[in-house]
This record gives sequence, structure tokens and C-alpha cells, in this order.
Amino acid sequence: MDIEKRRTDLLTSIKNCRSCNSKDIRVVFELGNQALSGVFRSENLDDIISGPLTLVKCNQCTLVQLQHSYPLNEMYNEGYGYRSGVTDYMRQHLKKIIDFANKNVLLEEGDYVLDIGCNDGTLLDSYEEGKYNRVGIDPVAIKYLDSYHKDIKVVTDFFTKDNYFSVASEKAKIVTSISMFYDLENPVSFAKEVASILAEDGVWVIEQSYLPAMLRQNSYDTICHEHLEYYSLTAVEYILQQAGMTLIDASQNEVNGGSVRLAAVHKKSSLTSKISPEAIWLIEQEKNHDIHSDNSFEIFQNNVDRQKIDLVKLLWELKKKGKTVIGYGASTKGNVILQHCGISSELLPYIGDITSFKDGVFTPGTKIPVISMDKAKAMNPDYFLVLPWAFRNDILLREKETIRNGTKFIFPLPFVEVVS
Repeated sequence: MDIEKRRTDLLTSIKNCRSCNSKDIRVVFELGNQALSGVFRSENLDDIISGPLTLVKCNQCTLVQLQHSYPLNEMYNEGYGYRSGVTDYMRQHLKKIIDFANKNVLLEEGDYVLDIGCNDGTLLDSYEEGKYNRVGIDPVAIKYLDSYHKDIKVVTDFFTKDNYFSVASEKAKIVTSISMFYDLENPVSFAKEVASILAEDGVWVIEQSYLPAMLRQNSYDTICHEHLEYYSLTAVEYILQQAGMTLIDASQNEVNGGSVRLAAVHKKSSLTSKISPEAIWLIEQEKNHDIHSDNSFEIFQNNVDRQKIDLVKLLWELKKKGKTVIGYGASTKGNVILQHCGISSELLPYIGDITSFKDGVFTPGTKIPVISMDKAKAMNPDYFLVLPWAFRNDILLREKETIRNGTKFIFPLPFVEVVS
């Protein structure tokens, strides 16, 4: 089978909403065709499948979602590039998620806690070692088993009720699903599975990108093949209701270009009386600003188009002046920016990254070589193009010396900015 036919055969276009099954869905935003943005390889680069990044909105339950679905085994394999515990910033952030959970539920010694999409185990490490029964479920975890404490039970597969109870004897008091709830082909079914393993007075903590923040901050790099859903609280509430659950807490943060952290419980839980003022406020804000309107997405599309023009123009101007620009951070989201803007090795000869296994791989679609951050800095570039731009403050703090030595930092979003 030739590569182009294989690509076409592997992607499917949805006809019904993934949440409520309504056929009343329509296109609201298009980013064009891209190669799978989370796949980093050192060879067989042309075999990476590609397809459109198009958003549709359900007019019934309001869920904004990717129009196409892509095969899991093509996205989550040995070429998958994300690791959660690489930076101090993310380790501290994941610790705050546990603090958020503990604010809503009282853990006792011996309770079970589950992290769905546990990656390298960083979040589970935030719990006191030896005090709780820690369980992680994630097919990607097979790459990082050496980093797990021996008392953590890890299932290297996708989450199901059966997979959880294959290593656990009781329901979980806390369930966390961080930056993965938007990766689901059937979010209602997933929520029902979570409800089936959540203790009566347990809490489910969800964190993912937040649709209003994405529109507000122009963070179109959130849109990738892995992320099937783009949630507002209105859409999440519908899903929780189908699973017999309800929202009791919510808070916003700036992680990944704007995220929302939620706490959900069983409708019959004693915790339902604890709904927070911020959760109520966020729901009201969504209603007042009509974030699901056509106008919101038209403004977003115009901002995305303008950002592309501005970034490409700047890079060509720097090249004509003989300036060296190297990428800073090889990431899934960065690959979305590179492909959308058509940035290849002609404008960006290398990308430096602190993750050791990425040294020697290439970016999907744009085929830019990735090197270690040490090698990148040794080249003394005039500029770094920061692809994980949402970690701006942490990066600028970490790179004070690099800036003092004369290297400038280009941040592509929420608008193009040069920091020196």
C-alpha cells in the first residue's frame, strides 16, 4: 500500500458528536493538513501519517472537537515525545494538582489513588511514599518504568475499569487525569468508567486546555491530532451528568497556553454541597461572553492568520541579515506552529531540547533536526525561537545567563515578541 493511500485509510471523519451523538455539527476553524505532531523519529520520516486539523462544534451540547480521528498506535508509540517530569516547573505544577485534590477530599492511610495518563510517574511521586496505594495507567508508561518507585502499580495500557481492578482491590479516593481528557474518542464512556472505580466520597480531578483561554490567548498550538476535544465547562458538565457526576470546583492556570482544573464527584456524594465560587463564576463568564459563537471563532481565525504572517516575516528578515536562529524546545505543540507556518530547516536549522532521547530525531512534517540543548547553546545563536512559549516565565528565569551573553528569545504566541 502506498503511503498516501495508507494515510487516507487510517483517518476517519466523524458524523456525530463524540459527546451527545448529535449529527448537528459544523466546521468552525481550520488549521490545514499536518503530520502527526507528537511523533519524533530518526528515520522513516515520510511514513508519518498526516491529516487535517479541523474543528467542528456540536450545536446541541456545545462541544468543540476535532473533525477527524487518528489511530492511537500511530500517535502513542516509541516515537511519542512528551515526558512530564523534565522541568522543575512541571513537577511543581503537578504537585499543586495533588494539593487541589486534597482540598476537596480527606485521604487516609491505605487509600487508593489513581493517575490516568501517568506518563513517567511524576504526579504520583507527589503523594507521600508508602502511605497510599498508588496506581498509574498509561500505555506510554512502558518507556519510563525505570523511573517509577517500586510501590507504584503501573498498567501499561489504556484506562478501563478492568485494567484498574487488575492491580487494585478497592475503589480510588482520588482519580487524576491530567492533559488527557481531551484525547478521548468517547468522553462519556470514559467518565462512566471513572465513576465506576471512584469511591463514594472520592474526587476526580481533571486538567486540560480550556477553550475560552485558547481563544483568548491565540494558542492554536493546542490543536493537534491527539486532542480530540476542546472543552468549555458547559461541555464538561454535560459529560459529567451522563456519568452521574457533578462539578464542585474549578480554577484556571496558564499551563499549556491556558488550562482549567476541575474537581468532580458522584451526584450522591456528601461533597456536592461544596461547589466553589470560582466554578460558579467561570460558568457565568462562559454564558456572558458567548464563547461558542461564530464571531469568537472568526476572531480566532484572523488572529492565527496574522501570527503566521508576523512570525514568518520576522524569521526571513533575520535570515537576510545573516542572523542565526535555533529552535528552543522540541514539542508536540511546537510542531503545530512549525507546520502551520511552513518553517523548515531553511529558517530554523536546528532545535535544541533538554530531553536526551530527542537528540538525533527530526520534527514531523518539517524535518528539522533536534539536538541537545547543550549543543544548541554551544552554537551561540543570535536568537532562540521558543516553541514551548507557554513556559515563558520559567524559561526566561532559567536562561538569564544566555540572555546576558547576547542571545535574544523569540516567543511566537500569543503574539510574536522578541525578548533581549
